[in-house]
Amino acid sequence: MIRGNDPDSTTNKTMWYVNKAARGSVRTIGQMWRQRKNIQRIMSSIRHPFRTLKNIGKAFINSLSAIYTAIATIPVIMSVLISMIPVVLMFMCIFIVISSVLGFISSQSYTFTDIKMCDTGNTIKDLANESAVTNTASEQYKLLFENKYGQIKHDEWGLAYIEDGGYKWYCNAMATYYTTTIGEKFRITLDSGEQIYIIICDIKADAHTHQGNNDSSHACLSGDGSMVEFYGDVNRTTMPKLHAAGFGGLNNNLDDNHKWKGAITKVERAMKYGGGDITGSPDFSNTDAWITKNPYAQGGLYGQCTWFAWGRFYEIYGYDPGFSGPGYKCVSELLAAHGDKFKFSKDPTAGAVGSSDNKNGHNHVFIVVAVNGDQVTVHEGNIDGITNDYATAITDWRTFTYSISQLHAYYGDVTFAVPI
Repeated sequence: MIRGNDPDSTTNKTMWYVNKAARGSVRTIGQMWRQRKNIQRIMSSIRHPFRTLKNIGKAFINSLSAIYTAIATIPVIMSVLISMIPVVLMFMCIFIVISSVLGFISSQSYTFTDIKMCDTGNTIKDLANESAVTNTASEQYKLLFENKYGQIKHDEWGLAYIEDGGYKWYCNAMATYYTTTIGEKFRITLDSGEQIYIIICDIKADAHTHQGNNDSSHACLSGDGSMVEFYGDVNRTTMPKLHAAGFGGLNNNLDDNHKWKGAITKVERAMKYGGGDITGSPDFSNTDAWITKNPYAQGGLYGQCTWFAWGRFYEIYGYDPGFSGPGYKCVSELLAAHGDKFKFSKDPTAGAVGSSDNKNGHNHVFIVVAVNGDQVTVHEGNIDGITNDYATAITDWRTFTYSISQLHAYYGDVTFAVPI
């Protein structure tokens, strides 16, 4: 109100309305400012359909561009792939050649010696259940269930085998005419030309065998007339599969519809020979060296220095060194057996066998793997000084370097059988 004027005058009423309108406008503007985000959302909603359509159009155009680019690069990709074909084929050929050579070398690690058969024309191939072997202390059990002679596997018929030297050696039992040693290996040839490689996992008892038609020995064939007897997971795998295939037993299968059908025409003893590697570590998978052919193993002397030296020698040279006595006698026994290959010496050379004297408690044998001046490096066993079980024995060895004076201090008047 303008002072001094009539409140009901036109001027005062006009100013009152103007003032009220101004305050209302300010409040409206304030409210609009506070609600600006809502207003923005309302305006955006008006524009949103147009922006969405625009983005969809851009995405469609970009997709078409990507498809065009991919199609355009197909010839380039095909060209690169085609250019790589010769390289891929070359590497495949190299791989095949190398695999074949390695396989051939591996398969040459065995020699086979023909044995007179105690029965000829024999077609019967028997079957035994591996679960019947329950004596955990037996070599049979150790072969079949403890992998002492190699990792046991089973083929599609459930038959047990071990892989070694490029061959599958099927677990078998034979009569004592052929062997009395668990782990010994044979090659069986059939009249079809097919060959079966077997490892002995059991020995047929003499009381349960009889004479064949080609030798007077009564320890030839089982009661059912079989010469070989395959071991496997018979109850759970083999027999159900045979029955499902319409066969009554393994023998029917092998004779009527199997690659192993036919008569046995040849039996050969397999021997694994050494690779000549003097400096390498022992290969304890060579069961001939460490178990089946090793006379110290047959006497239960696993871990003794003589057992180790015999096995290491066999690995390196591939034949029986000819010693079977105490360590101090090994050099003389080797020279007596192989005087054409070794000679006596007081000086070591690589590949030599060394023996201690037998004085002052000395009784040791070792293999010389390297000589450098007066430094002699040897492979030797029985580090703990006792006889062990097989699992411990294969860890009880070392590579050690002595000076000449140390060798004499430890083992007295050392002598050597050195290669000629």
